[in-house]
Amino acid sequence: MRHTEIAAPAYCGQVVGCNILDSTQLLESKQQGAPIVRCSPLEGQPLACTNQRLFPQWGGYGGALMLLLILTLCLATALTATAQDAGQGRWEVHLLKITKDYKEYKCVKDLIFKESSNNPNARTGSHYGLPQGRTRYLATASPTAQITWMMKYIRIRYDDGCAALRHHNTKGWY
Repeated sequence: MRHTEIAAPAYCGQVVGCNILDSTQLLESKQQGAPIVRCSPLEGQPLACTNQRLFPQWGGYGGALMLLLILTLCLATALTATAQDAGQGRWEVHLLKITKDYKEYKCVKDLIFKESSNNPNARTGSHYGLPQGRTRYLATASPTAQITWMMKYIRIRYDDGCAALRHHNTKGWY
């Protein structure tokens, strides 16, 4: 690392333009990404400054390629997550709207996971969809329609989603 002295008067913690100083003699700064005046640990006087950056500065083609790689990975991850969660997000919002409160929402969501692992296309024998109901209607119904059907069934049979979950936990079905 190169050493340099502060040319102009500066105060401890002040952002200045300067070269890099040996960091073993300096106190660490909370501020990152800007050149900062460092202080002597004993006297609190400006000692010198450093130019520490949070990310390395890549120049030329290497930097452009690294940035392109990072953006590509971010975009691929976002598109994959969006494609997988698009249907699930809608039915979860619908479930949140039609349950009495957040507690019931969590109970019904747990029940759905136990029954179908959140898969609206799940099929076990003659049981279909998110709620694993025994009607062929659920095989072709949208995920939000499956949730509506499930909540009607729960209201008629158990009155509450948490009661349906308790029943499932003791009997293995609801």
